Amino acid sequence: MVTPVAMPTFGTQEGEFRAVRPLQVSRSEGRQTASLESYYRFWIARYTIVPLTDQQAWELSVFLSDRAPFVATHPKKPRPLAYRSAPLSGTRAAGGAFNGDAVLNSLADRASPEISGLPANFIFTKGDLVEFRQSDTVRSLHMVSTAITGNSSGVVTLPLDYPIPSDFTTSATVHLERPGCVMTITSDTQGVQPTVNRGFGFDAEEVFLP
Repeated sequence: MVTPVAMPTFGTQEGEFRAVRPLQVSRSEGRQTASLESYYRFWIARYTIVPLTDQQAWELSVFLSDRAPFVATHPKKPRPLAYRSAPLSGTRAAGGAFNGDAVLNSLADRASPEISGLPANFIFTKGDLVEFRQSDTVRSLHMVSTAITGNSSGVVTLPLDYPIPSDFTTSATVHLERPGCVMTITSDTQGVQPTVNRGFGFDAEEVFLP
């Protein structure tokens, strides 16, 4: 089994990170239009990372040449917007330290799962990212579709932009701190090895591993 590697976190990360759902459109006589939308949505990213020290440039050269699957995260959304200024911490409503991990209670509605293990009255903003992790290789990244606040018991029914895949069960874990998905590098956007002055950039797409 391939184990995704961690994405380098040094340097200043800029770029594009968004979900796509391919749509094919065809036209015919009489101004008729038909469209076919892919069942599966996936994430794409374009990163630029600068500046770099000599050691960092060497390490990134290896990361780029290996092209191993890696855990990709959004450069501007490391955690929910209401708590963006510092890593998630505090106390869960039910007791115990909170580090951004939560519990998946119910998948009765895969587009609005019930989540627990949060601090009381936890705030979600429309556009926040949430990761559901069935295993190290099986992850699903989603956006919150409507702003909502959890209850005093640390429980929330969370509206998502896209249903959680059918192969996920309630044994999956929920992650709000640096949520991500598994991607692979598809191209080196700068066409050069990373250097101290130029940094480096690359494109990546989500891959579905067993």
